[in-house]
Amino acid sequence: METLYEQLLTLLKEIPQLKWHDLNVGQLDQENPPVAFPCALIDISVPKRDDIDTKNQQVSAVFSITLAVKAYGDTNGTVSSETRANSLEYFTVMNAIYKKLQGFTNDGFYPFSCTKQQSITKKGLKVMLQVFETSWNDYTASS
Repeated sequence: METLYEQLLTLLKEIPQLKWHDLNVGQLDQENPPVAFPCALIDISVPKRDDIDTKNQQVSAVFSITLAVKAYGDTNGTVSSETRANSLEYFTVMNAIYKKLQGFTNDGFYPFSCTKQQSITKKGLKVMLQVFETSWNDYTASS
């Protein structure tokens, strides 16, 4: 999982709009989150491991990127298109994350696949969750 985390950090650092990249340890639940906005927080879980043989496994992982931006501006239908576009800038950042991660693959990972996007309500923040799946072969027990 550490290798996946490091790969995600490397990819997210390539998105210039993001000001903070970190493991999600509940930062957004604090009164004054110790992050710079917009931020991307990473969660990783491994819901399934299948044996290839007695020492090697294929690992199926799910990871999520929580994008948080400070809520600002008006988004209603009565404001100008320019005002609304500025207030909805988080969509641009969310799409940049999606473009960077969707289909990413290398020698260590099968292609990343986005399976879910969800809005989360947090006071004073606009928070979007993107969930991806990937897998890899784990040979560490045989070395």
